[in-house]
Amino acid sequence: MNSISTAEQPRRVKAAFMGSFAVALVAIMGVFVAAIYLVEGNVRERELSARADSVSQLFDVKLVKDGNLMRAVVHAMRGNPSIAESFRRQDRAGLEESARELFEVLRRNHRITHLYFTRPDRINLYRLHTPDWHGDRIDRATML
Repeated sequence: MNSISTAEQPRRVKAAFMGSFAVALVAIMGVFVAAIYLVEGNVRERELSARADSVSQLFDVKLVKDGNLMRAVVHAMRGNPSIAESFRRQDRAGLEESARELFEVLRRNHRITHLYFTRPDRINLYRLHTPDWHGDRIDRATML
């Protein structure tokens, strides 16, 4: 019979490699997870950058469009002698009469909600959107 005791029996090959195999598997999975995380981070960064560029381009287009609309409004007002004369005389009733129709067309067709007539010293002469509010000094950064 076999007289080798259990303590003297050789360890099985399978059991000897199990610990090393587990460590190697965890290391490989860790590298795999880290690689996926880094790739996803790069993809997110590129998508965010592309979206930021798109928003910037849309903003630029909107600014150009709004600037063109403002220039067209100024051109229409300059071409209307009664508006120019009412403004020169600081005639609020004349501005209401001369510019109300233009303002209503701008409101209806271009969603313009405010139209101001402001003197060179930045004192508001007339607001078509709130006619009773006038005489205040406009010191907003956009005016300055």
